[in-house]
Amino acid sequence: MTEQAAARLSDRARAFKFIEDAPWTFAKTMPENPHEYTVRGQTPHEEYDFFIRHIRSHGYKEKWGGRSYVYLNVGAWRYWTMGRSVEGTTIINRAKVKADPNR
Repeated sequence: MTEQAAARLSDRARAFKFIEDAPWTFAKTMPENPHEYTVRGQTPHEEYDFFIRHIRSHGYKEKWGGRSYVYLNVGAWRYWTMGRSVEGTTIINRAKVKADPNR
């Protein structure tokens, strides 16, 4: 295994650990868009910042509500932030990935 492949593998494991350890809260104020979020300060800052960078470097762009966001699918969940700087991001969101009816 190359060093780069090993780094990707460890980044993936680190991302899974963040997802597992972060406290996720259901967003009650948006029942029309069911999702959960975690807030900066509830996990170590270095892991929070790592996961934001991981979403942005491995994710894909898609529009929602007239704006473009970077999403990352991990398992049954899709993760995104609101696009502020890494240090300025206070919330990481996640929602269940919807099945594509065309598949």
